Amino acid sequence: MELSFEALRRIQLQEKHNATLTVVDDSFYESYAGYLSDQAARLKKAFSLDEVRVYENTQKILHEVIEKRQQKILLKAFRDFKTGEITSEGLAKQERELYIELLRLLQAHEAALNSAFAGEKAAEQKPAAEDGLVAVKILVDLPAFVSADSQPIGPFTASQVVELRKEEAELLMKRNAAEPAQKTG
Repeated sequence: MELSFEALRRIQLQEKHNATLTVVDDSFYESYAGYLSDQAARLKKAFSLDEVRVYENTQKILHEVIEKRQQKILLKAFRDFKTGEITSEGLAKQERELYIELLRLLQAHEAALNSAFAGEKAAEQKPAAEDGLVAVKILVDLPAFVSADSQPIGPFTASQVVELRKEEAELLMKRNAAEPAQKTG
């Protein structure tokens, strides 16, 4: 990943002009924190008004990028929760944590509303019968996601064998994130 004022400015413009999140490295925030530290150290060694301007503008642009990405992640989490198409690809590590936590909050909120409006019966419903489960081996690390019926699933680690409902298992296999496995019990 290129670390420069110009690269950050390109990300800022992409975030500003595109509805989708710009793909960033997992270590995006750590990298730019280091970049700012390096700039500050250079300023202490050799003060320059031009360098101060670049440093301050970098801070300002980074703040704008963070704020815009937070808005987009919030909207993405809500949209993905409603559609059931959960993916955290292209997010930095801290953003992925935010995204997963937002999904958990939305699921808990929906469960609470369902319980309040449907009574105790909705809160006590059991998952699908065990004979409707399919054993799959997870091929990649997967964050938690929400099933079609708004139930939390995961997170899973690569090589883990789990039993999922047929719909979720087929979806993961279709996306090459899982393969058929023997039932564990």
